[in-house]
Amino acid sequence: MDKTDRVKLMNKVEAALNKLKIVHTKYSRITEESFASEVYFVETSEHPLILKFAHNETKYWRERRTLEFLEEAIPVPRIIDALDPAEGHNGILLMNRLKGSPLKTEIMRSESVSRTCGRLLARLHMTSIPGLGHFQKEGFLNAPFDSWWDYRRSLIFNDWMKPIESEVDTKTLERVRSAFTSYYDKFRDSTNCLIHCDYRSGNILSDKSEITGLIDFESCRTGDPAYDFIKIYEAIGHLKECWSAFLAGYSGIKCLPDLEEKMLYYQMDLNFGFLQWAHLRGEKALFQEKLNKLRENLDSFEKLKSPSM
Repeated sequence: MDKTDRVKLMNKVEAALNKLKIVHTKYSRITEESFASEVYFVETSEHPLILKFAHNETKYWRERRTLEFLEEAIPVPRIIDALDPAEGHNGILLMNRLKGSPLKTEIMRSESVSRTCGRLLARLHMTSIPGLGHFQKEGFLNAPFDSWWDYRRSLIFNDWMKPIESEVDTKTLERVRSAFTSYYDKFRDSTNCLIHCDYRSGNILSDKSEITGLIDFESCRTGDPAYDFIKIYEAIGHLKECWSAFLAGYSGIKCLPDLEEKMLYYQMDLNFGFLQWAHLRGEKALFQEKLNKLRENLDSFEKLKSPSM
């Protein structure tokens, strides 16, 4: 970022804080854990705050209404003030800063911490919610799909596949269509609950080994609870004791979803989604890395389906 861009960012933050009537001593941008929205730590003479510039209007209202809904259910940031979308910005949230910082993966490799993370996820999934959809300005908005799996089908076969069709060989794309369709047909009647959609260590706050809260609800919606297990599995799934502790923490509050077959599906889903993300941003090395992982996932899927196995 050059000097001109820095000045523009500073002016934008200063303008927002002035509109919110926040007298601050300093602020600093959080860059490593937020890829879509701009997030800042703001220091004041009374208490630290979080200032978040939404990536788009939909995400602004989804996060704002979800946080308002969850305020008494689980430890989440409390909205102190907000600037609704207007010319020049997509919406700005001012929130209290919860104790702690994003959970480091090495701390999560503790069985007790993993167990607590499992409990936190179960508490989120136990929250009563109407139907299939997500929050928006007017409240809960019902989705234009009959099921979560119809939503995934549309997202992957349209939004994600079309931009990369010229970048991936035809054989791999056909394998993707076959594998995903098999899952959609099988799990179409799965139950739904409120899911975070980005449940990972970077969005779980901790103070040393104490879990203190959950953040970043701009993608939150209702859907298959198994979806929220995949990023934790990617981080600690190879550590049997920690993964077992995470599952035990969850199952002590809520019955586990069907994970045995769905974890492979969501690994494919995650890696395929990264292809579109990397392609749009010109991240060629990441694109190739995720494509290789996707092919490994497809190999595993096809072995499971092979009669000889």
